[in-house]
Amino acid sequence: MYDREIRGRTLTFGVSGKLYRNSLVMYDRETESLWSHLLGAAVDGPLAGARLEMIPSAFTQWGEWRRRHPRTLILSPGRSPYGHFSADPYSGYYESERVGVLGPSRSDDRLAPKALVFGVMAPAAKAYSFEDLERLGTIRDSIAGEPVEVIYKPESQSAEAFLVRGGGRERLPSTPIFWFAWVDFFPDAPLWKPPR
Repeated sequence: MYDREIRGRTLTFGVSGKLYRNSLVMYDRETESLWSHLLGAAVDGPLAGARLEMIPSAFTQWGEWRRRHPRTLILSPGRSPYGHFSADPYSGYYESERVGVLGPSRSDDRLAPKALVFGVMAPAAKAYSFEDLERLGTIRDSIAGEPVEVIYKPESQSAEAFLVRGGGRERLPSTPIFWFAWVDFFPDAPLWKPPR
C-alpha cells in the first residue's frame, strides 16, 4: 500500500497490463508513468526513478476485518467473470508447475520457486518462509541491526512484521509473495533460517 501523493501531486493509478520482473505494473493517469507495484517506484515515463511512500498494511480475511471495523463499507463486485467474488480465479495457477508468466529470471534453490514467503521490505529486505511462520507462530529476529518480530496469524493465514523499540511496536512494510518473484526483486536479501 502506498501514499499516492508525490511531489505535491496526488496520482490516480490503474493496472497497465504489463509486467516488470514477473510482477504487476501500475500506471498513473496524470503522467502515464509505469510503476512497479512491489517497489512503489516509477520504472518508466516522466516520473521514472520517483518512489511512493510505502504505508504498512496487513492482509486479512473479511471476517477478521469486519470484527475490527464493523462499519466498513464494501465495494460491490458487480458481475464478475469469476462468479462469486470470493472465488479465486488463480487457484489453477497456484496448483500448477508453471512459474510466473515469463518464467523466473533468477534461480535460487533455497526454496521451491512457488513457496510462499513473507517479505519484509524495511529496515532492509528479508524473507520468512510461511512454512516456518506457521510452525513457529512468532519469529524474533533482527534486520539491519534492528529488533524485529514477525507474527503469523492463523485465522487469516497471513503475517505481520513489527519493529520492536522502547516497549512499542511499529508495523513494517511487508508482503506475502512467491519465492521466485521475491528473488527477482531482492536476489541478495537474506532468507531467515531457524537456529540450529
